[in-house]
Amino acid sequence: MSSTIMEDTLYLLNSILLGEDPTVEDFILLVGTCVAFVAFVLWCCFPVAPKDPPPGYRRPEPAYF
Repeated sequence: MSSTIMEDTLYLLNSILLGEDPTVEDFILLVGTCVAFVAFVLWCCFPVAPKDPPPGYRRPEPAYF
């Protein structure tokens, strides 16, 4: 039985984290966590600047009572 390096790495990582045979749900969770981490890093490194308001737009004055 031949497996790829990626399969071996994922199996090893999953068995270290969980201590049991990995299931499909474990792989989905692992991939989702990696995607969320990458999205968080990109969000921190490249924040979105707010757009300028359109011409003629007036921000309402706050009402103080």
